[in-house]
This record gives sequence, C-alpha cells and structure tokens, in this order.
Amino acid sequence: MSVQVYFRRARVSDVNPILEIEDQSFEDFLRYKPHEMYYLLFEANSEGWVATLNDAILGYYILLFRKNSSIARLYSIAVAPEYRGKGVGIAMLQHAENRARKKGCKKMHLEVKDTNTAALNMYIKHGYTIIDFLQDYYREGMPAYRMEKTL
Repeated sequence: MSVQVYFRRARVSDVNPILEIEDQSFEDFLRYKPHEMYYLLFEANSEGWVATLNDAILGYYILLFRKNSSIARLYSIAVAPEYRGKGVGIAMLQHAENRARKKGCKKMHLEVKDTNTAALNMYIKHGYTIIDFLQDYYREGMPAYRMEKTL
C-alpha cells in the first residue's frame, strides 16, 4: 500500500520530530543533539526536507552540497517506523535526486551501514552502485558502503 507524500522544506519546529524519527531509525548510532540537527538543516550548505501527510511528518532527508562540486550527498534519510514499506522512502529518494538536479548536480553520493540490507537493496534497485567500502566509517566504528548514482 502506497501513501501519498507531500514535501516541504524543514522548519525550526520540525527539529524535534526529525530527531525522534532519527532515534527510531538509527537506534545503535550516536544521537544528534538538537543544535547539531538545527545546523545540518538550516546553517550548513544543505537542504532539509520533510515528507508529510495531513501535518504528520512521515520522514525527512538532508542533502549536502559543496561549493564548486557537481556531487550532492544524501547525508541522512529516514522514515518513521509506521510508514515504512509504503513507498515513503522511495518518494523521498526521488525527491532528493530531483532537488540535486535542480542545484546542478550530476551525481549523488550516500553512505549506508554495511548491515542495513533493506536500504542497500533499495539504493541498488534505484540505480546506485557501491563505489567504496569504508572501514570504521561511523562514529561507533561500524563499516559502511559509499554509493553513487549518476543523475
């Protein structure tokens, strides 16, 4: 069953709901503090977006950009547990790719924990390829795959 998703830029009032989704999605990761998430959403060279339905936040993503680079980085993407498996993650991924294209990016990079097979399979199914294995990538010493897609 697919859910109709609407997108809007993240607002300051979204920081805590985003942190809640982050905590539910990456429970074994070091948590972001509110001021760190605020920086990523509003002060970094980034775009933070939320997927919504009837004022509920279904998920979020953060895109990072570097000056003089044609590569966007999907820094974080997560779906609230009750909306997983309903097409929200795919809709957010496609929205992020479209935003990167609009910013003039030719490629998208992302990193995914090596044991996150659901995300890894979704990315591969949607045209991403593994370009690197990163030992001790995450703060907790866990490895990750770096993936890339030509936009």
